[in-house]
Amino acid sequence: MAGRGGGGGRAAAPPRGRDARPGLGRALGGRGQGHVGGGDRRVGGGAGAGGDDGVDGPPVVAVPSGNFGNLCAGMLTQASGLPIGHFIAACNANDPVPGYFRTGGQYAAQTAVPTISNAMDVGNPSNFVRILELFGHDFSRLQQTLSADTVSDADTKATIAQVWQEHNYLLDPHGAVAYTALRRYLDQHPGQQGFFLATAHPVKFPDVVEEITGQPVPLPEAVRHLQGRTKQAVPLPPDYAALRDFLWQHGR
Repeated sequence: MAGRGGGGGRAAAPPRGRDARPGLGRALGGRGQGHVGGGDRRVGGGAGAGGDDGVDGPPVVAVPSGNFGNLCAGMLTQASGLPIGHFIAACNANDPVPGYFRTGGQYAAQTAVPTISNAMDVGNPSNFVRILELFGHDFSRLQQTLSADTVSDADTKATIAQVWQEHNYLLDPHGAVAYTALRRYLDQHPGQQGFFLATAHPVKFPDVVEEITGQPVPLPEAVRHLQGRTKQAVPLPPDYAALRDFLWQHGR
């Protein structure tokens, strides 16, 4: 899924260094073994939907949401046939969409405020109207498929610390927002399980993460070679012709 909503759309790789064994499931009321890998984190019963853990039906998916591109893409795939039981829009303090659900369908844009999950700092997400169009602006239909939650910076930090201490897994702030929202939802809906998406790597947030863990964030191999390189920036005027000419000259 692509889009700015969760910090760039690319899933975080599992961290290296300290043991990153699967085990996130036990942070949610001891609901069995979780599974970590790729771009999603599965939390709840370990055998999967319909497995021997007694969980049946399609999963819940919690998406870190800012401009709602990732979530909109996911809901389009659901409309196309992907078996998803429910989506959670996991938001930080920029929460007009949780406000929409709290007020029974009254949407009010906000002025964006800075948070530690900064790629989600969007006060008027442009992709939310696309989600509304999918459901014909019918609030009662939409709330059957989507809910939303607001997660504070304090709760985000507490989740990063808890998961690091209890499960040896390093969350980024975006993933921690989604994890928290999913945990709250599953606490209120026992018997379900779900995924949360991690759409950024902790290395994007060294000041935040290192303050919590007391340790430097290990660089992934894929970006380690960039260390020490000189940053290159070319100032361009806000003019289409200038951008076109620059790309033409340097893009070949």
